[in-house]
Amino acid sequence: MLIALLAAFNLVGIFSLFFLIPLLRAPVVWWNNKKQHSNNIRRRLYRAIFGTNDESITRNDVVERANRIATTEEKLRIADIEELLGETLRDVGGDQSVTESGDLAADLTHLQIEEQAAEEHALEERKAKVIYQTD
Repeated sequence: MLIALLAAFNLVGIFSLFFLIPLLRAPVVWWNNKKQHSNNIRRRLYRAIFGTNDESITRNDVVERANRIATTEEKLRIADIEELLGETLRDVGGDQSVTESGDLAADLTHLQIEEQAAEEHALEERKAKVIYQTD
């Protein structure tokens, strides 16, 4: 009798793990998917910001450019990503100001200066001789 009871418990225990493990993993998977989705949106916003040659860019311009670049991704709306958009513009740095229409604009002149400096540095590095030293 005891052996039959243990065998039945093992069968029930093993099959209950079949359902229990996915139930315990579901919140972790949901949280990771949410973070990945947020990072994908942030990546699209950065691509839109760094892809412009303008001296300043507004929130509407960033979202418009991100939606124009998107091929299969969802269309972004400012109301849905307002907090993430603000964080992204703060991370880019530079001065932020309010335009006449009441929209937040980020100054991107420092990015252009850094990009020109990097290009000049790359040109100087290509002109330099490469010296190999072995000891």
